[in-house]
Formats: sequence, C-alpha cells, structure tokens
Amino acid sequence: MTDGTPMELNRQRKEAELLRKRRDILEAPPEKALDMILAADLPATMVQSFSEQDLYFLSHDIGIADALPVLALATSEQWGYMLDVEVWKKDALDMDSVTRWFRALLLADGPRLVRWLMVERLEFFELYLFKNIEVIIREKNQDPSEIPDGFFTVDDWFYVRVKEKPETLPDRSDDDMISQEDLDLVVRELLEKLLAIDHALYQNVMLEAMSVIPAETEEEVFRLRNVRLAEQGFLPFDEALDVYSPL
Repeated sequence: MTDGTPMELNRQRKEAELLRKRRDILEAPPEKALDMILAADLPATMVQSFSEQDLYFLSHDIGIADALPVLALATSEQWGYMLDVEVWKKDALDMDSVTRWFRALLLADGPRLVRWLMVERLEFFELYLFKNIEVIIREKNQDPSEIPDGFFTVDDWFYVRVKEKPETLPDRSDDDMISQEDLDLVVRELLEKLLAIDHALYQNVMLEAMSVIPAETEEEVFRLRNVRLAEQGFLPFDEALDVYSPL
C-alpha cells in the first residue's frame, strides 16, 4: 500500500520530474544536453541521478573535453565505472587511456581525484606510477646537483623521472594519442596534489610504488575491476564470449 502522505507524494512527484528531465537530456543533441544539465536547479543532483552507464555514454556524446563540468559533479562511483570500462584492453591496462582519463579528472576536480585514488584505487594508482616513473631517493647529505638530469622533485627527497612512452599504436586516433608532454604533466600534477594533501602519505605511496610486483598487482586490480562490473551485470570478457558465441 502506497503511503499517501503529502511528504511521500511530494517525493514521488520530484522523482517523476527528475526521471522526465533525465530522459529529455538523453534524447537531446549533445550540446543542448550539456546546457540542460548546467541549467538545472540542482545540477549536481541531476548528474548524480544518472546511472553509471547512462552518464558514461552521455559524457562521450558530449565529448570528454566539453563534459568536464559534468565530470566535476559526478559521484566517485560514476568515475569508477568510467575508468573500469575505458582503461583495459582485455586483461591488460591501457596506459594511454589511464593517462587520458586522469588528465580529464584532474581538470574536473584534481584534489578529489587524488583523494579518491588513495581511498578506493590505491593499488591501481601505485601500479600506474610503477609503470611510468623512475625514482631516486636523495640521501640526507647528498647534494641535489648529484641527481642525474631529467629528474624532478616536489619534496626534495624523492626525485622522479617519467619514463619514455612506447610508440603509440597505429590504430589510435589523434584524440586518443597521449604525448610524452601530456604524460609528464599528468604525473607531476598527481604527485603535487598528493603531496599537498598529506606529505606522509605521499612518501608511503612513493615507497610502495617502487616495490610493486607488476604482474601480481595488475592481476589483482583486474580481478577487482571484474567484481565491480559483475555487480552491475557485466561479465568478464572471456565469460561473455562463452555466453554469447553460440548466438
């Protein structure tokens, strides 16, 4: 039996109105959809009311660069879904895709991105660092001038050099390409924001990133990603092939 109190009726009315507005946004042209979201009475409520899948496709329709105001309002769960479906090629991390999404989320809300990574995706972040940086720890009495060229530091103890990117795959479009400069900037900004949040945490993350066992860590990160997607009804790639290949 439905509760017919004024409060409950008002809640149902608001939910129906929100559903109608979401449907109108999803059916609108991309540029108009963005304007409709930002013009809503409560843009954050509107964005966060979308399912992870709907917001993911909507962001791509708008264009990730133009959808930064939407990403800034999205929940951490919505961010997590986007990363889970975007940054893997079968069971291997696509580092260009990770860097591209980190760049977008840094522009959307950099401090929140780093806090979220520390709480929800620490192993993932440490693996990203392991694959992309070399680290030298300066000795207590060591002169910084003794550190080889190409290294930078944000705390005067850990000196970092971003590894040279492998050549881009030939099937990449221009929009998918990440330059060495892009990678350098993303890594440096992530480290600067992490240091600004917590110096001790920064040091711990750097030490742990240097000791990552890449094969084991990537396997565990991939397993956790599959668990999250399975909770939303998406099978791992190999299992999905077994299910759908007869069709």
